[in-house]
Amino acid sequence: MLSASLVLAAAIVAPEITADAKPTLSRLFSYYKSLPGASMKLTMKAPFPGMPDQTSTFAGVKPNQFTVQQDMGMDMGDLAIVCNGATLWMSESKVNKYSEQPAPKDFSGMDDILPMGGFGDVFFTLLSPDPSASLLEDMSKVEAGGTKTINGKTYDVVVMHPSTDTGAPEGMTFELAVEQGKDAWLYGGFLNLPAAATGGMAMTIEIRTADWKVLKAGQGSFAFKPADGAEKVDDLIEALLVREGSGGAGGPGGGDTEIHEMAGKPAPDFSLKDLNGKTVTLASLKGKTVILDFFATWCGPCKQGMPVLMDIAKARAGDDVVLFAVDIDEPADKISRFLKSRKWDLNVLLTGDSKVAKKYKVGGIPHTVVIGPDGTIQLIEIGFSGKSHTEKAINDAIDNARSGKVENAA
Repeated sequence: MLSASLVLAAAIVAPEITADAKPTLSRLFSYYKSLPGASMKLTMKAPFPGMPDQTSTFAGVKPNQFTVQQDMGMDMGDLAIVCNGATLWMSESKVNKYSEQPAPKDFSGMDDILPMGGFGDVFFTLLSPDPSASLLEDMSKVEAGGTKTINGKTYDVVVMHPSTDTGAPEGMTFELAVEQGKDAWLYGGFLNLPAAATGGMAMTIEIRTADWKVLKAGQGSFAFKPADGAEKVDDLIEALLVREGSGGAGGPGGGDTEIHEMAGKPAPDFSLKDLNGKTVTLASLKGKTVILDFFATWCGPCKQGMPVLMDIAKARAGDDVVLFAVDIDEPADKISRFLKSRKWDLNVLLTGDSKVAKKYKVGGIPHTVVIGPDGTIQLIEIGFSGKSHTEKAINDAIDNARSGKVENAA
């Protein structure tokens, strides 16, 4: 499911804000900037019958004390995030594990900390030092959307249009409902997804908030105590991904047998154009260790994992390691705008009418392949299983490639 994080990324230009939307936005931002802190309950309504709603509770006191209790669903446990202003802890009840890290300095950029995404990003955005810049930075246009009456209260609506330059699908909109009156509480929002983004059926995902309260300094509980028998890990999110089997073919979780069997065999050759029209072939890269990553600009895990691959390739450039991203069926101009918005210096190859994805048996993305200097496939990773896992898996494969070994992907 698309996360509201998709709506909150890096900007290229300021959005167009219509005159009739400005008063509502001004009330919203001014009100939350005036608060020392707040708490609320959030419910993400399931878009399909039979799917459970997801509920979370949030509390935060500026600049950086907060708690999050999130119902993960999908037979997973409850996720808890607690920050006392100095240390941030993250725990999950079903695996009974937790991790800790230094606290952020404020509520900016919390979408990187909330691992499963969701509308909770907006809670922290509104309490951040500059809520207007954070919330509007990836929008191409914001306009008034009339009013809605919800549970007997009247709300002013603004309709936000995310820029497609950062991978948002064409036609996606996000409606924010702001309570009328002196308390400009945010009711929540309505994420409107076009059919092209959901596999053929347009849908609206409703996110409701309730029980908004003002929190002052000294209010709220921001202490953490591990559950009995809880195991401390370096990266809780990576531990969860391993538990759920969402790792790559050569890492946790496994994958399709046919894909596994490609390890140790010659990589299929390709001849693809880059964004400048230059032809790149695998044969021309012989003697180098090649990281080939199949991705798309709309793919959330791709956007998480690519910076990790870029850092690895940069650090190992002296070992003749090169990284190529193979975009799946997107136009060059859209990819170029996306790279510019992310400030990524990345070699991108276009699939065009080639069968390269089929040759590499690409199903889900990201689909990452490490190819040794002799053209042998060293490792295949499907999905993004966290920074620590990816760094170890890819670097180990590079080392094996240089020594003539083959990583066992089975």
